[in-house]
Amino acid sequence: MHRALLLLALFVPALAGAQTNGTGTISFVPDANIGQTECDPANGETVNVRWTATGTSLGAGTYKVYASTRAPKADTTDGVKLCDTGNIPADGVFAGKIGGDIGSTSSTGTQNADLLTSDFVRATAAADAASCPADATRTIYVCVHFFPTGQSSATASATGQLELDLRGPAKPVNVVVTPGEEGLRVDWDEGTATGGQADTVYYRIQAQSTDPRDTRLHDQGNFTGESGRIDGLLEGVTYQVTVIAFSAADNGTPSDPVPGTPVPVSDFFEHYDESGGREQGGCASGPAGALGLLGAALALALQRRRQ
Repeated sequence: MHRALLLLALFVPALAGAQTNGTGTISFVPDANIGQTECDPANGETVNVRWTATGTSLGAGTYKVYASTRAPKADTTDGVKLCDTGNIPADGVFAGKIGGDIGSTSSTGTQNADLLTSDFVRATAAADAASCPADATRTIYVCVHFFPTGQSSATASATGQLELDLRGPAKPVNVVVTPGEEGLRVDWDEGTATGGQADTVYYRIQAQSTDPRDTRLHDQGNFTGESGRIDGLLEGVTYQVTVIAFSAADNGTPSDPVPGTPVPVSDFFEHYDESGGREQGGCASGPAGALGLLGAALALALQRRRQ
């Protein structure tokens, strides 16, 4: 009798765990932001949606993914939160199914699927437009509904949300380009954001020339301050340099282009010789030699500081 009671005590919590009410969570890889690139269906960008559903009647069945402009709510007595599955014009709700059905032999454990980011945008838009509306922002609520085999009602779910933000940050200003050896140092100021612009999160520097010796687009970053250096350039070639500010959703706003030309930089002894110095027994001797070394050092320091 005691053994039977002990087995029952062990079995009941396990059964309760398999019938947990509530809602699981969704995560998005690489992140939960949808910007201009991810919004455009022509780019074919995807997001990996990962979830662990919780609810009742777990087992073999089918997952369906939905997106809505309204937060999910518990429409069932077991507390499982579900998203709207279609438009409800009277409530100003826009929603729709994302991708096809996802079969599973078990609803337990972490599941995942690669889905087009543009589908989430179009499913929650007032009109099914192929292009992305300028400066649009909205929260997209995402639900994964689980339907046991042979049933038409969802018994488990997972929820999360994506953030659509098509705004660009303010344009970088006061760009200054300083020549260096096989590269350019670039300084700038953060632009002043006006209403409707996103915050700047990072910058990239681009340089390109029409000179046939180097027509490649050089791109370097990510810089979180207001200065940086772009390397790998050819000396004597003039480049048009642009600083691009990016938002958290990777929307970019470029600065006005500024020209810059890398130049060779002498090291200490090259600069000393070019300044009229002479090697005497391996080092400079006498007052004139010492002054020459000092002058060369100061000139070189000033030159490098400017670069």
